[in-house]
Amino acid sequence: MVRYGRYTLVELAPTAAQQDLLLQVVDVAVPDTLHASVGDALRHVLQRSGYRLCDGHDADALLTLPLPAAHYRLGPVVLHDALLTLAGPAWNLQVDHGTRRVCFTRAPSAQMAVLEGPLADLAEQVELLQRQPAAVAQACYDTEHRAVTQRLADIDLALGERLVASDLRPLRDRLAQLESRQAQRPISQATPRPPATATPRPKPAGPSFQVLGVELRADERFLSIRPHGANVLSQVRLLRVGEEEDGWRLESIENGSATFRQADESLRIGVPARQGGSR
Repeated sequence: MVRYGRYTLVELAPTAAQQDLLLQVVDVAVPDTLHASVGDALRHVLQRSGYRLCDGHDADALLTLPLPAAHYRLGPVVLHDALLTLAGPAWNLQVDHGTRRVCFTRAPSAQMAVLEGPLADLAEQVELLQRQPAAVAQACYDTEHRAVTQRLADIDLALGERLVASDLRPLRDRLAQLESRQAQRPISQATPRPPATATPRPKPAGPSFQVLGVELRADERFLSIRPHGANVLSQVRLLRVGEEEDGWRLESIENGSATFRQADESLRIGVPARQGGSR
């Protein structure tokens, strides 16, 4: 312990969350309009945490699932528990502290459940094969095939003998009339349209991003923002006081508002209040 100021004693040791980053407290709010997946939410929770999600395809079945509505608001909660909550009991959390990566592998019971489906399908296919009638002998098949082929040839020959040249004369006359009408029809030329004049778009005023709310990472507040028109969670950025986005510097995060500055211009933007929560 050391005295810091007149009345304050400070312990000269890192906090538990600083020693183990998975113990840091996070408070997450995913916008409902983004329709995020579980993988999107995991990457968002890990943003600013010091860890990142594994790049392998082993957990694609988990990462591509739609994010449940109950997980759009998560926290305050320890990062380790937040990751397990998003993944669910069917997946184990594997942490590589050397590269600071988090991975997910199927729990043993989940792996057995995955194998049960293909085994059941295979058993059904075997049963269907056993129920099929015996195959026809090749010699019998060849005999029947030759008989059918000869019968079809006889039918074609009989039909060909009935068709005479006089039967085609009305068709030829009709075709000649259609060709004559087509030749007499005038060819219309399309009138060219005048080129459309492009209307210049007005330049957007103010920042090119939208303020979503305030999130917590390791006891520090971050402003959650996304570009206008963005529709994926990966485009959401957590902005710390003093950082810039599109030339606008975040000056402060206060109750219900955030203040930005660009050159001599100051702008205060309202921060949407968080609705609901996991706790």
